[in-house]
Amino acid sequence: MRIVVISGLSAAIAATFNSPIGGALFGIEILLVSLVADEIVPIVIASLTSSSISAIIDIARLSPNSTGIPEPSFKIELLREIDWNSFIFDLHWFILFGIFAGLIGVFYTKIFHFTKGIFARIKISKLYIPVFGALCVGLTGLISPKNAKGIPLIFGAGYTTITNILENDVTELQTQNPLNSLISFLIILLLLKILITSFSVGSNNPGGIFAPALFIGACSGNFFATVINTGSNIDVDVSVFALVGLASVFAGATRAPLTMIFMGAEMTGNIKLMIPLMLTCSISYLVCKSFLKESIYTQSLADKGLNIKLGGHITILSQTKVRDIMTKDVSYICETAKIDDAIEMVKIKGHFGLPIVKNDMKLVGMISLSDIRMAQLKNHTDETVMKYVEPNYVILTEDQSADEALEILTRHSYQRAPVVNSKEEMKLIGILSKTDILRSFEIGKMIKGNYRWK
Repeated sequence: MRIVVISGLSAAIAATFNSPIGGALFGIEILLVSLVADEIVPIVIASLTSSSISAIIDIARLSPNSTGIPEPSFKIELLREIDWNSFIFDLHWFILFGIFAGLIGVFYTKIFHFTKGIFARIKISKLYIPVFGALCVGLTGLISPKNAKGIPLIFGAGYTTITNILENDVTELQTQNPLNSLISFLIILLLLKILITSFSVGSNNPGGIFAPALFIGACSGNFFATVINTGSNIDVDVSVFALVGLASVFAGATRAPLTMIFMGAEMTGNIKLMIPLMLTCSISYLVCKSFLKESIYTQSLADKGLNIKLGGHITILSQTKVRDIMTKDVSYICETAKIDDAIEMVKIKGHFGLPIVKNDMKLVGMISLSDIRMAQLKNHTDETVMKYVEPNYVILTEDQSADEALEILTRHSYQRAPVVNSKEEMKLIGILSKTDILRSFEIGKMIKGNYRWK
């Protein structure tokens, strides 16, 4: 099911943007959690098939005088015919812009999830959250620049506006610009698009973040190049910067640099543009990775306790629950017991720590071997174990994944931790050690083979 879903997503992207390579890489980079040929090949075939069918349909609709070659998704002649000389001496500006695009990607991601968090915390029925979000979208549209038909430019996918920005069609943009400054106009479009996307998707209304990221990136690139050309005697190609902006903002926010390097070239039909695309997308990716732990796609999953990471061994651990590998026959001690009782239990069981529970098996603490020894040295063995309870002890829940448990144990330098049914009830149901996790990993490799689940 996972491979079918990713294949469908990649196929849709490939057909929409006439980008079979970019579509395949989109699914692989963003959603596929293991780089195995058996999983990659179906995605590649799906992207190839959908883009081929799309191309056949496009060719059938072309005029008799056409060349019979399907057009790229953005029919920008300036970008299609551009040569090395148009940008090869501006590589230092592309480096600087890569940093700028990365910061825009960070800002977009932060605002999106901040707004989404606000909607999640509103104390009203979930049925009314989309209504409230739609109201915010409508109010934002009222202050947005509008096209000739009176429709806000920030509504919809915005491909027409993206095309105008990529062409640097100043005449068309100025007819939609209520301001005297093109720079201010681009900033307003960028900020309002971020807001309206956050309001819409963040309130669980239908929509996505793919097309808005392209819109935001194109505005960022045109803005950057326009500022350079306005503030100096330098004349950089605005269309090229708009294209790399479109690609690099998305690449940074989604952690998909390879996707946008290839897709940017495919969408314009000019492979020579891969040089600035490689430079800006890579830098944007590194900037976003430095400021954000998760991408704009995976942050919502991380908030729910789900981690999407590359690597076959991570796949095994992420699909293994703590409840499946923990030791259920756990030794524990009651909160009223003495240190002497803990000493005897340690002698019998040989454990390095004991969970402390109440009569209803509710976990109230942990006492380690070092705590017991400290009590012995002070001749306080007749005191209760609660007086030597370990401060800030780590607990795990049965629903957590093995890789998350391993990360928690490693971060706090613990070898084992008690497992509870939930952090609300705190009922002790087992104990998990790093040895248990590593044993499950080795068993998973032997049973499933090739470091993946079949």
